[in-house]
Amino acid sequence: MDGQYNIKDLESISGIQAHTIRIWEKRYGILKPERSENNFRHYDDEDLRYFLKLAFLNKNGIKISKLAAMSDDQVNDLVNDFQKPLNNHQAQIDSLIIAMISFDEEEIENIMQHLIMHKGLDEAMINIAFPFLNKIGILWSTGNISPVQEHFVANLIRQKIMAATDSISSNCHLPESKTFLLFTFPGDLHDIGLLFTNYLIRLNGFKTIYLGVSVPVNELKLIRHSINPKYIFTQSITHKSDDILLEGILEMKKIFDQTTILLGGNFNTEFENQLDSSTLIFDEFESLRHYLKQLSHL
Repeated sequence: MDGQYNIKDLESISGIQAHTIRIWEKRYGILKPERSENNFRHYDDEDLRYFLKLAFLNKNGIKISKLAAMSDDQVNDLVNDFQKPLNNHQAQIDSLIIAMISFDEEEIENIMQHLIMHKGLDEAMINIAFPFLNKIGILWSTGNISPVQEHFVANLIRQKIMAATDSISSNCHLPESKTFLLFTFPGDLHDIGLLFTNYLIRLNGFKTIYLGVSVPVNELKLIRHSINPKYIFTQSITHKSDDILLEGILEMKKIFDQTTILLGGNFNTEFENQLDSSTLIFDEFESLRHYLKQLSHL
């Protein structure tokens, strides 16, 4: 996007309607967009960062007339004040979006570290980070943000998960009955959910064998020669057809015939009805976390 945004971009990213943005510009002079050769208004990165702060504060009850009269330092101080309550999840998500737009690694680090310190990584990820990643995924798919911005923040979150996982015992001494195998099907390259699941499993006292993303199912035969894990977790984020997914699951069952398969993702009822009782579907991390906690007490 090269640091240029139109008014529809501002609307998509901030959640403030374009009509309202125009009124605020005209009435309060909050933004002074440049004009293209075709007379279309456009905004730069600084405009976007400033407007996101105003939108954030306005959503939290501060009138735009009051905000327009404030200095940049006053606006920044107010943003920091609203970030402090940990139960205001939307405020934390909005703050991460503002920091992402600026490539502000220090601010993202501060927000995430504050959340993790007071809430724990699992709460921070489930309530803040994943809704945030879903939001920027939508913004990326509609062209409102650059893939570079998405990759930047995703890598920072990925590092947090990996560091937290490394701090937990590997439980390598545990038997196969306490072992999970984790991977994604070929072509599914999204690893943050898989990494977080690996963390949750280890946190609940199980051993994990983490294979990573895009693993051909027939390669799992090599694993089976050495170990027969009690559980397998895989996920489907990309939109594969039901037939391809079902084929992959059935192939897994031939290799690991006594294994419980945990499947993460959103699937239709017709697909779920084709699965037997040894395959469990989790469409959200909260239900997976609850299942793992119960399993750890058996």
